[in-house]
Amino acid sequence: MSKKSQERLIESVIEMGICVKCGACSGYCPYMKYYDGRVIIVDRCNLENGRCELVCPMLSLGDLAVDEERPIGDYRDILIARARDESIRGNAQYGGVVSALLVYLLEKGLVKSAVLTTKGDNLSPKGILVKQRDGVIDCSGSRYSASGALECLNMAIKDGEKGISVVGLPCQMKAIDGIRATHDAWDEKNLSLKIGLFCTWALDYRNFHSFLVEKLGIAEQIMGFDITPPPEQIFKVFVQGRGIDIPLDEVRPFVQSGCNLCDDMTSERADISVGAVEGKEGWNTVIIRTDKGAEVMDMAIKDGILETDEMPEDKFSHLREASLNKKIRAENNRNQMGKR
Repeated sequence: MSKKSQERLIESVIEMGICVKCGACSGYCPYMKYYDGRVIIVDRCNLENGRCELVCPMLSLGDLAVDEERPIGDYRDILIARARDESIRGNAQYGGVVSALLVYLLEKGLVKSAVLTTKGDNLSPKGILVKQRDGVIDCSGSRYSASGALECLNMAIKDGEKGISVVGLPCQMKAIDGIRATHDAWDEKNLSLKIGLFCTWALDYRNFHSFLVEKLGIAEQIMGFDITPPPEQIFKVFVQGRGIDIPLDEVRPFVQSGCNLCDDMTSERADISVGAVEGKEGWNTVIIRTDKGAEVMDMAIKDGILETDEMPEDKFSHLREASLNKKIRAENNRNQMGKR
């Protein structure tokens, strides 16, 4: 007897420990939910060809052929930028480009809502649908952990929301393509813009949070995270009233196993990709990939929302090298997994 779709997803991804908690299956399948850092199977599904496995980014890894000439994927332009609004920059992780763009698009009515990731409060970070400036500002900053945010996108689509912008990691940008291709309620008017974030890896929230509480005695609400650049390599945890430095090597054991199989550092499937600028504090690297992304960036620059500059050649070289290294690591890890 052939296995059901859900059985294949459970055996090949969840039980293998390579689920990246993107949230694509959650809220899409009525039997799968995202809660506090994990995907929960609410009930068994008997469909032989269900679509949960079609949206999972970990079930379509395939063979990886590393293209050393295109380590950051296709793009139209690359530059550095930062928000001109200092109040936005003050709440942002780096240059505030993502927050500034979303506030601008929402206030002009060019998008109706945005799927973002909350700080998490006492539970893991999760997806939230925001429609106003305050909601965007509240979600500013990096999480460094999975969030299941695409569950929020699935629910918004079911509710008939149009003009949604989604901010997410490379795995989530990939999963959106699967949602777009298979969702019964999908309408091209659902999605306005995909903003992808750079990502080397994401932490397993539950295991890392247990480490913070049990090993380091951190009981306060976590306000944010950051990583200092080489050679220091310190993982900084910001809690109420203080900051805590942890050697990055002590954090790496909590990286999700599935992240080691991912070959995309710069969200190659996004309209606009945004990350830090290595060694240039307070600025973002911005990769413009599509016509839609170019149109949005042109408007934001013209209307004075963003300050921009050319991408320094040494920073561009470092970005290409880092992205290529991730692809090579993914290729090696996939080969090793195949042998096992």
